[in-house]
Amino acid sequence: MERESKNSLLNLFNKGKESTVKFLQDYKYDIKDRSLSILGKSVGEGLEEVSEEAVTDIMKSLYQLGYDFGITSQQDIGAWDNMGERYLMSLLGGTIGGGLFAGVEAIRNPKSTSDKNSQKELLHLVREGRTADILKELERMKDRGMLGNKELSINTTKS
Repeated sequence: MERESKNSLLNLFNKGKESTVKFLQDYKYDIKDRSLSILGKSVGEGLEEVSEEAVTDIMKSLYQLGYDFGITSQQDIGAWDNMGERYLMSLLGGTIGGGLFAGVEAIRNPKSTSDKNSQKELLHLVREGRTADILKELERMKDRGMLGNKELSINTTKS
C-alpha cells in the first residue's frame, strides 16, 4: 500500500513536471519576444521623444536665423537653453512611457504573437510534415469566421 502511494505521488509529480515543461516550451518564444519587444519599444519611444526635442531646437534656431536676416522680430527664443536637462527628461519620460504602454498591451493581449514567431512555428510544422494539421486548423478557423468576413462577395454589392 505504501509503495502504491509513493508511485502515485511520483506519477503526479512527473505529470506536473511534464505539464510545466510543455507550458514553458509553448511560451518560451512569447516570453522572449515580449521582453525584447517591451525593451525595444521603450528605447524607441525614448529616442523618438529626444528627436522631437532636437527638431524643435533646430526650428527655433532657424527662427533665430530669420531674425539675423531681418525676417522675424524676436531675437532669442532659447533654442538650446537647458538642452541636457530637456533631452534627458524626454529620453527618460519616453522610455518609461513606451515600456509602460507596451507592457499594458502585452497584458491585454497575452496570446498575441509576433509575426516572426508565427513564421517560425509555421516553418517548424511544415518541416515536421504536419501540413495536414495546418490545413485542418485553417479550416476550423474559417468555419468559425476567424479568417475574415464571410458576407463579402466579388459578385454582389450592398447599397
